[in-house]
Amino acid sequence: MALRRDEQYEGFSWLLDAACKGEHTAAFFPPAHFERKELRLARERHAKAICAQCRVATECLDYALKTREPHGVWGGLNEVERRQLLDGQLTGAKPVAAPERRGGRPAHLGAGSASGLQPRR
Repeated sequence: MALRRDEQYEGFSWLLDAACKGEHTAAFFPPAHFERKELRLARERHAKAICAQCRVATECLDYALKTREPHGVWGGLNEVERRQLLDGQLTGAKPVAAPERRGGRPAHLGAGSASGLQPRR
């Protein structure tokens, strides 16, 4: 049975409010060719800055964690940071909680590093 177009995106209405849609999309995923470390870090910083202003960053991160999204920046975290969060190696994130705002940033992004997360010691 085929799904109607509106049924295909049920539960994804948060995508309509995502700050990353449109011209910024390329910053969130690596290119098809080799990317030097400094270029990757700059691209990810740009993507995370967009996430920091996004109203649906919490929903985005929650989706990426639930689906174990293997690529790109989602909800302010790259694939390595999300894997560390799932493995319990990072602290300070609230992927499922409703977004609390601190100075315009969702709480799970914090105020420290670009991702707001610190390695567990």
